[in-house]
Amino acid sequence: MPMKQKDDIELLFERLEGSFDVNETPDHHKKRFLAKLEANDTSTSNSKKAFNWWKPLSIAATIALLISAGFFFQENTTPEVEGLASVSPEMEQTQSYFVTA
Repeated sequence: MPMKQKDDIELLFERLEGSFDVNETPDHHKKRFLAKLEANDTSTSNSKKAFNWWKPLSIAATIALLISAGFFFQENTTPEVEGLASVSPEMEQTQSYFVTA
């Protein structure tokens, strides 16, 4: 099986022979490329620093929002009177008496 693959690759190179770009690169091409790469890298690193703070701040804001919503709903709930106490004040006294006894 590996022999067939090698044969296919050799055939490919034979077919493409003469169509490869063998021209020399212009003078200072590497220096210009590295300068552009460094310029792009510095602009990317500044935006990454700003982006790195965005995620923790949004998590903290979400937690603060959930905690404040929890306090809001906790304060608005009133304990409901259960059993006979919900019918009348006399029934509440009777229920209190039998519960403590």
